[in-house]
Amino acid sequence: ARQGTHSVRVERWLLYGRGVYSLAILLDQIGTECSLDLAGWRITLLGTDLNPAACRHAQAGVYGKWSFRGVPAEIQSRYFLPHGADQWRVKEPLRRFVRFHPLNLLQDAYPAAGSVDLILCRNVLIYMTDPAIVQVVGKFAQSLRPDGYLLTGHGEFQGQSRQGLISQLLPGSTVYRRQTQPSGTTLTPPTDARSINRGTPP
Repeated sequence: ARQGTHSVRVERWLLYGRGVYSLAILLDQIGTECSLDLAGWRITLLGTDLNPAACRHAQAGVYGKWSFRGVPAEIQSRYFLPHGADQWRVKEPLRRFVRFHPLNLLQDAYPAAGSVDLILCRNVLIYMTDPAIVQVVGKFAQSLRPDGYLLTGHGEFQGQSRQGLISQLLPGSTVYRRQTQPSGTTLTPPTDARSINRGTPP
C-alpha cells in the first residue's frame, strides 16, 4: 500500500478466485488492526484466467462447505453470507475491491506500465515454454511500479531471464522486485514467444 496516495493495486493470475478473496480478507484484517479506513483507499484486486467461465465463477463469489474446511467460524461469518443450500457468498463490502477478467498472458494487453504494486502468479509458469516465460515475466516487470513485487511458485522461475527484476530472499521463499528505472528509460519485454504450453494443468 502506498500511504501517500492511499492506493494499492494487486494482480493475480488464478483459478476460481479463492486466492483473490483471501487477499481481500487479509487487507481488511490489516486495515482493522492498523485502524485504517480502507473505504477511502483506491484498492483494486484483479483476478485473471484464460477461461472466461472461470472468471464468471470467481466473480460470483459463491462457495460450498468444502471450501471452508479449516476456516475459523468467525472469519466465515464476518465475510460470507448464507447463499442457498450449503453455500456461502462473499459479502458486498469485500467484493468492491475485487474484479475478474479473462486474460491470455501472451497475447492480451496488460495493465498500464508502472501501475501495479504486486503480481502473484503461482503454478502458471510451469506450463510454459522457456521463451514464453521470458515474454510473460518481461510484461509483468513492465506492469509493476518501481519497487513493486512479483511472487511466483517455488522453482517456477529458476534459471530464467529476470529482465528488470531483482530477487530477494525471504524466509522460505524468494520474491522478485522491479528495479527502479533511471529517468527516461523503459522496460521492453521480449515479443518472440509464441507457445504457452509446456504441459496440461491438472
